[in-house]
Amino acid sequence: MAEQFLSRLEKIEASIESLGEMLTRMITLLGTVTELKSDLRVVKDEILEGVKNMPQPVASEASAAGVSVEQVTQIVKTEIEALTAFFDNALGVLKLELQATAAVAPPPVAIATTAPADIAGAPQRAGALPHQQGMIVADNLDNILKSLKMGCKAGPVLEIMTGAKAEIMKIVPSDAIMIKIDKWVGVVSAYSKRHELQARDILKLKKEIKGDIANYRPA
Repeated sequence: MAEQFLSRLEKIEASIESLGEMLTRMITLLGTVTELKSDLRVVKDEILEGVKNMPQPVASEASAAGVSVEQVTQIVKTEIEALTAFFDNALGVLKLELQATAAVAPPPVAIATTAPADIAGAPQRAGALPHQQGMIVADNLDNILKSLKMGCKAGPVLEIMTGAKAEIMKIVPSDAIMIKIDKWVGVVSAYSKRHELQARDILKLKKEIKGDIANYRPA
């Protein structure tokens, strides 16, 4: 009985690990596309400003070729709008794929509750960790919570989230909190690293994190 459970558990853990790696890659790509889109808006403004202030020799050459400054400006706008539309589409597809992948993640909590009491290494459910380990998890979640202030930027918050996850993994690599942290990272990664998080996302994240802190650090 115990051997069968361990065999099944190993397969599920391997599946979770593979899924986690896939989610991490998708989240990283999502953040990159979002940041590129933000950078593109800045580049667009710089290019258009450069076209307006085109040096006279260049403007003369363009005129001699039968191309006006207005035509150059319109060409630049059209190309950048097409590129922006491409990024918008890629961003939408990535978000849908990320949501679909996260939705099929097998919940380690259900597995842990069915594990025989004498089997070591079974994934822990939230609140079932030894007191000292639970306090360490709660402390790291506290660090994430403190970073979520009004006006906070995505980049620093992501660094704290990934750092907290790394610290928690040192003591409970298969705990259910890992899936939640990945979910929170996904929310923040939807922003450019230099952009501020919107209030609704900050409040939602804080509410979820406070609930999990209470699970790991009972009053």
